[in-house]
Amino acid sequence: MRFPPNVATADEEIPAIDNTDCWAGPDLHSAQASDAMLLKLSELDDDDVGYVDCWLELLGSVGGTAHAEYSAEGDVRLSVGVPCDTQMRHRWRWTHILAHDLDRLEGRRSLLLRRLSRSGWVIDMRPRDAQATTIAMRNFIRAGGRILVTPEGHIEEGGGVPRALYDGSPQDVNECLLAGRAYLDVRKHFRADPQIRRAAKMLGHKTANGWWVLEARS
Repeated sequence: MRFPPNVATADEEIPAIDNTDCWAGPDLHSAQASDAMLLKLSELDDDDVGYVDCWLELLGSVGGTAHAEYSAEGDVRLSVGVPCDTQMRHRWRWTHILAHDLDRLEGRRSLLLRRLSRSGWVIDMRPRDAQATTIAMRNFIRAGGRILVTPEGHIEEGGGVPRALYDGSPQDVNECLLAGRAYLDVRKHFRADPQIRRAAKMLGHKTANGWWVLEARS
């Protein structure tokens, strides 16, 4: 495996951690060896979900963080970061080794990116259209959808089957489906989340368990 210049060499000594640096990551002198990490991951070759869980845990143990990064054109890639501290060069070595193993079996990188996206670990550079977001939300609510905001601030969709789908004309069914698809397309743009969250709290109602609900009024 070839490493870029910012990565420590195999024989490069790990410097002492600066304990006065509040942004420093975990001390790599106590970290599991990369070979041991790879062996642990290889034991999960028949368990993609378990592999991704373990991969994220191992990455975090050396101070690494992972995001799904969307470009302005909509392409998505894995973005890994490490603390900028005295052991940064060695952190990059661990993370490069882990990232390389991620592609050993097909589909795991995609699974990881989906996991990160669902969890909100996203860097989204795609342009946001506030007007389109408002229209999509309004049509989705009118079609019988519900927008939910959890006590932790996460956005979800809820509600039963819209009435138009089982008791409407063909035109009603088509409009309902189009509204749902348009809203879900907006939800793929994570930079729209703050606008959706604000609207749900301004126009919706709060339940006793701390959820905000935005839905059509009867």
